[in-house]
Amino acid sequence: MRNYFVFDGKPSTDFGTWVATSDMFNGAQHDDDTVEIPGRNGALVYSNNRWKNISLEVECYIPKDMKTNVDGLRAYLSSRYEYRRYEEAIRPEEFRLARFKGPFTLGDADRVGASFTLTFDAKPQRFLKSGEMTRTVTGSTTVVNPTEYTAKPLIRVYGGSSGGTLTVGGIKVTLGSIPTYLDIDCELMEVYQGSRSFNGRITLDNGEFPEFVPGESIVSISGLTSAVIKPRWYVI
Repeated sequence: MRNYFVFDGKPSTDFGTWVATSDMFNGAQHDDDTVEIPGRNGALVYSNNRWKNISLEVECYIPKDMKTNVDGLRAYLSSRYEYRRYEEAIRPEEFRLARFKGPFTLGDADRVGASFTLTFDAKPQRFLKSGEMTRTVTGSTTVVNPTEYTAKPLIRVYGGSSGGTLTVGGIKVTLGSIPTYLDIDCELMEVYQGSRSFNGRITLDNGEFPEFVPGESIVSISGLTSAVIKPRWYVI
C-alpha cells in the first residue's frame, strides 16, 4: 500500500501528498550526562531519566496538481504551531506528538508534480492507540502494562465529597473533597478540572505521581465513586 501521513486529524492525501520514506519509527536518544575522571577507565553516566525529542523527516511527493496541493499543504502545516498528533497509514496502531518545524522547501518540482522533505520536531514516544482505551475502576483491579517502558497515565476520579484515596502499584494519592471529578495528569504532574488547577487538593506519597511500570500493577480506590484510567502506553 502507498503510505501517507495524518497530521492533526487531516490526511496528507487531502493535498494529493504521499510519503516515500520517513523517520516515523526511529528511536529517540536517552538524555544523560557523562563525567570523565582522570586515572579512571571509562566514564560515569548520570541519567536525567528522560528521552530527547527526535527530528522527524518525511520525504513526500505530489504526483499531480502540484501548485494547488503544495499551496494547500503549506498553509495547513504552517498554521499549526504546537504539538499535534502525527501518524502514518503503514502503522495505524501508533502515533506521535509532533510540530511542523519547517521550512517548507521544494526539492524538485515541475508544473505537474513535486518532491520535498518535511521536518517535524517530535516527542520521543511512539504512543500506542491501545493506550488510549480507558478502563473504569470501582474497587480494585489489575492493570497490565504490555511495554518495556513506564507509562504516565491520565486518571479521572469521581465522587468523594469527603475525599478518598487512589492507589496505583503501591503509590497512594490522597484526595480532599472532589467537585464532581478531578483529572490527575501524571505526565504533566498536574491536577485540574477544565482550566482550573486543584493541585492543592491532593497529597502524594513521597511526592510521586502514579505510574504503570512494565507488567502488572494493582489499582484500587477508597471513598471514591470510580476512577477512569487512560494508561498512555508507548514505546521508543
